[in-house]
Amino acid sequence: MLWTLQWYIFREMGKTFLLTAIGLTALIGLGGGVMNMVEAEQITADQLLRIMIMILPVAASLTLPVAALFSATVTYGRLSADNELVACRASGINIHHLLLPTLVFSLVPAAVTFYSVNYVIPGMVENLARVVKADAVRFARNRLQSPGRLALVKDRYRIYADTSEAVPGETANGVRTPDRLVLSGVAFVETSRSNWVRYGTAKTIDIRFDMGGERAVVEGDMYGLSLYDRRRQQWTDFDRDSIAPYEIDQTLPKRLAWRNLDELLYFRRRPAEIPEVRDRLDALRAGIACTAFFESVAQQWNDTGGKQVRLGSGPSSYTLASGEMKPDVEKALIVFSKTVTVREEADGRTRTLTAPEATLTVRRTRGGPGGESVLKLSGGVQIVGPANSGGPQNRPQVDLDPFPLPDAAVKEAESLSDRYLSDAKARSELAPGPWVRKLHGDFRNRLEQARRKIAALIHSRLAFSASVLVLVILGAALSIIFRGAHVLIAFGISFVPSIFVIVTIIMGRQLANNAGTAVAGILVMWGGIVLVGALNAVTLTRFVRR
Repeated sequence: MLWTLQWYIFREMGKTFLLTAIGLTALIGLGGGVMNMVEAEQITADQLLRIMIMILPVAASLTLPVAALFSATVTYGRLSADNELVACRASGINIHHLLLPTLVFSLVPAAVTFYSVNYVIPGMVENLARVVKADAVRFARNRLQSPGRLALVKDRYRIYADTSEAVPGETANGVRTPDRLVLSGVAFVETSRSNWVRYGTAKTIDIRFDMGGERAVVEGDMYGLSLYDRRRQQWTDFDRDSIAPYEIDQTLPKRLAWRNLDELLYFRRRPAEIPEVRDRLDALRAGIACTAFFESVAQQWNDTGGKQVRLGSGPSSYTLASGEMKPDVEKALIVFSKTVTVREEADGRTRTLTAPEATLTVRRTRGGPGGESVLKLSGGVQIVGPANSGGPQNRPQVDLDPFPLPDAAVKEAESLSDRYLSDAKARSELAPGPWVRKLHGDFRNRLEQARRKIAALIHSRLAFSASVLVLVILGAALSIIFRGAHVLIAFGISFVPSIFVIVTIIMGRQLANNAGTAVAGILVMWGGIVLVGALNAVTLTRFVRR
């Protein structure tokens, strides 16, 4: 008899669970598609359908816990309202045994939620943003009809067109030509730093979209132009002008919040490999290399009685002599003064430059500790050399060709391990100067922030998954007590505890991201679940009796 009753309850919960899950999933899926449509301003019907198909698995993982909770409250509330549980109790059946279907319906959504928030959602978020942007030509045509019009080259060109024609690329000998968008009856505005530079009309514009590889290249040609140049304050006609190629980065930056569980566990062991942290670490190594380079320059200065230093190698090298050298460790530069003379040797040619002052700085290159040095002469520069056949040439200032940092300085920075630089003690042992100490402080702050964020993400995901189990059981127990057969009563019973747990998880996650409240945030996350679990124990033992 007990198995028959459990199967009966299981069927009743199953029907309600299935209908609720389908309805909520479809609603959230449509809402996600509409949100992307609003973000993109205009998308086509097939793009909206593809977005919904991608959203549905994510929406299902979020709606299954709600559906399980709602079905438990409705089913057990009806059993209690119809006195069926009273009849079972009178027959000597332990009411707690009838909660087995609830346990099953809570474990399954909990497992699905755990897998979804740790693997499905992180993978879907990146793909979802690509759907609208994948068809660049169609997206550009839709933008032409929007109030903002089509923007190209990082909003440098704002274009309106009477008509547009998409021309798909063709494949010949294994090589595909770019997709094209041909515009006719065009009016456009060209800007520079938010200021209008030129505006006018063009008969046609041919835009080419090469979407192969990680970076898409967009370029084009404009024909039959008539435009007004605001700088020259004159109208000009051109037969043809070009839109220079520019790249669109199609690889979306993957934030920690959208990393799957395996990646989070990996980064927890190796936080220095997180892209945001790695960038700060490379900046720190670049600062260390720069400091080592400046120290070598100062050493040359002290070792040479003639007050000379040798800079650069390869295509461009310089021999600098001056009356005074003053390093500025705060600004990471060296100032040479009191008649600076630079002998430049570049491409087999030699020239001599004389100026009152010269400044040596270092520019960092992305992707590592390397960089390039720049020597700038100012205060009135006199240039003497074979290239100046008419005699000396005078200029207000001269920027000489940059040259890479010496390999010795770069290798010194690379020799320092990630583990050593991650240690707080390294700050006092590194090269002197507030600039390097600031870079190390920035790196350490970003490192600790990433560690806290990883811990907060892992605990919040686990807490959210575990909350499904305690909430569904609590919903069933409360519906028995309050006889929540009515839909509104069942909704209220399921809504209040869910909001409480969600609020504690969100609040705990925010607290866990802060340095002073990291531990407290994790306790708050799990504290809400512990309170609901304790309420489950009290309700089942004292109110839901045999």
